[in-house]
Amino acid sequence: MTDRTPPVIPEALLALLRQPWRVEGGFQAWSVAWDRDDGRRRADPSGYVLRKGSDEPNPITHAEADALLKAGVLPGLAKPRENGGLWLNEHAAHALSDFGSDVYAAWEKLRGRLAAAAAADGRGSD
Repeated sequence: MTDRTPPVIPEALLALLRQPWRVEGGFQAWSVAWDRDDGRRRADPSGYVLRKGSDEPNPITHAEADALLKAGVLPGLAKPRENGGLWLNEHAAHALSDFGSDVYAAWEKLRGRLAAAAAADGRGSD
């Protein structure tokens, strides 16, 4: 399968990172449904229904999913519904959740390393 997503992280995906994500400590939502599957769930996934106008993340909001869909991040993985909502593939939702958690884990690691570098720097800070 050809990767149909943009090669550069789209602004819509970066916008998701403006909210704090829980660092999962090694837990990966993707692995629960994907790695333990015999193939049936991959081929016929469940999904999340995102209501238009709702600001409740489930795991992301309708507006966020719509922006990701328009940016080419979710080709075929988020589909408009007749009531104006969106259906979001469960595996795509898990991948997005893991992405947010992984980025925030990397951010915590960076912050820790910068703090250690600052503490060890004998020249002091300006």
